[in-house]
Amino acid sequence: MLSQKSGESDPKEEEARPYGPEYRADRRRYADVLGNALLRPKEAAAILGITVTTLARLARDGELPSALTLGGHRRYRPADVRALFDEKDARDPARTAMEEDAVRLYDEGWSIRQVASRFACDYGAMRRILARRTALRDRGGAENGRPDRR
Repeated sequence: MLSQKSGESDPKEEEARPYGPEYRADRRRYADVLGNALLRPKEAAAILGITVTTLARLARDGELPSALTLGGHRRYRPADVRALFDEKDARDPARTAMEEDAVRLYDEGWSIRQVASRFACDYGAMRRILARRTALRDRGGAENGRPDRR
């Protein structure tokens, strides 16, 4: 900041200002690095097929590396998201077979509770499994979004 008397810059005031020229240069440099290289949480969650809340939990637990912006928002490297996606796809074949069997039974008319008890799983977990893999019926027996025309 310029002193009114001498017209020279006062170094104490320059250091105290949080939005000085150095700060703006750092933000520009960070924006250049950030560019298109990092994904926002919504984009990363869409790739993985999970919610943004689950994505944040994975980042907090250390399962998915993340970077913080100057504003405190998380960003994710596409390579890390791809690695987690590939790991998710290559999961246990027994679990995949169980999920396919659960979907088959549900499609045959079993209720979610019946399918959950068949596989010794709680209702909420089985509902999430089925919701990812098939269209769920409402309580009247029709699929969600499609009225039952009996």
